[in-house]
Amino acid sequence: MPVQSRPIKYTMPESDEQVQREVEERTGTRPCIWQIKVVRKVLEGGDVITIAATGSGKSLTYLGFSLPSG
Repeated sequence: MPVQSRPIKYTMPESDEQVQREVEERTGTRPCIWQIKVVRKVLEGGDVITIAATGSGKSLTYLGFSLPSG
């Protein structure tokens, strides 16, 4: 049987600060504003290249999609 995929609808609070609070409450880690902007851009369908130092949190931007909304 073929697998049918449906796009997942993600929602984020309008305020970056609210996103920071909610992620910190759920994970214990407070994302940086640049990380939130990366996630927002990807959710809009944009392409993103992130250049940052090792250990600066690039991977967290990808994990952001695994957090349930709401």
